[in-house]
Amino acid sequence: MKSKNIYLIHKALAPIFHSQPPGRNDGSPDNTTNTSYHRRIKIMSSTPTSVKLLETKAVSGNSVRGVGRRTFISLVLEELGFVKNKVVIDLPYALAETMLIGGTMSAGQGRERDALAKRYAEVYDKLPFYGLFGGSYKGVFFPGRLSVGFAYPLISGMGAILEHMDSPFTKDYPERRLDANDCADFEQRYARAALTNVEAERDTFGFLLARMADYPEFIERLTAAIDKAEENNKDKVDLKEVEEYILSEEGQPALEKLGQIFNVAPATTQTGKEAIIKKLGKYNKGIQSIFGVSGAIAAGTHLHQRISLLPGYGDDNLMETVFDAFVECVIARGYLGGMYTRGYGAVATEARVGTSDQPIPFTEASRAGEFWNWLRENKETIRKNLINFEKDLFGV
Repeated sequence: MKSKNIYLIHKALAPIFHSQPPGRNDGSPDNTTNTSYHRRIKIMSSTPTSVKLLETKAVSGNSVRGVGRRTFISLVLEELGFVKNKVVIDLPYALAETMLIGGTMSAGQGRERDALAKRYAEVYDKLPFYGLFGGSYKGVFFPGRLSVGFAYPLISGMGAILEHMDSPFTKDYPERRLDANDCADFEQRYARAALTNVEAERDTFGFLLARMADYPEFIERLTAAIDKAEENNKDKVDLKEVEEYILSEEGQPALEKLGQIFNVAPATTQTGKEAIIKKLGKYNKGIQSIFGVSGAIAAGTHLHQRISLLPGYGDDNLMETVFDAFVECVIARGYLGGMYTRGYGAVATEARVGTSDQPIPFTEASRAGEFWNWLRENKETIRKNLINFEKDLFGV
């Protein structure tokens, strides 16, 4: 199958804020731990007369995916009778963890990996709501089929991106309207020319991420841990999964690189590993305790986002209904970014499918109802599949 795309326009009803930890900023002044800065992405902004590289405020797809996943899976488990008083019951902790937040990357047994080829694909057919997101369960990694793109403001010069996507919102935002959407010189206030010579502050996660740029698996785990801490308003980042990774055989190259950064040699001895874990912890200086907020996206701004169902394992027809049900949860939540308890993030969201020439309202095309009907009609079978998840997967 080809990827299925759903396009969203979020209209900000309040300022939107999605922070980046200290040390990961773009050189904004007064970068202290009690000031939080909005994260940025690089974009190529093009007009009929110029093309320029900008950094503009955006909300990462990971935050939308994470919150949406927990909301959607909680509804699924509640429908299946696994939730009582908002608490998951009758499911092993490891399974509930992998469904709600993706699980951990802890190593599994050799026999588990051998069983993977025999029963792997069945998980996507029997439990498509898990297969959509994927995750890791006792050393077995399930790649998800969901891709959630950045939500970025529609400012002048962004029309070309919508055209390249063939977004069904393209004709709603001709360049003259994008100019009008630049609330109070949006580009001057929020978008900057790309900064190439900014050195991240030492002894911060930003410095570490920059030094570990050639180790994407480490970057992915550390970034996910930082994002999770931000989403849950935690004072510290939980580094458990990062530590498990660098102590595993797969993570040994990253461990050795950290040894070079921390001046620990040899890095692979027990003493070296303990020293690296200790030094890594010193970088965990906290990402909350926010007294100041810098650069929130202005209320009234329109943001564009694409969410995609990618080719992969499982019944495509059934997976499409799960995908639509997830997107409906994202829309229904009505918030984007973080700090919603402080009044940030309220949005009114419209979704469409189709193309720029044939836009179709998502409300007319959504097959979410088919998923919920399938879930109810097969409730007992699905419950058994979840309860016997480990036995069916590993044959034990």
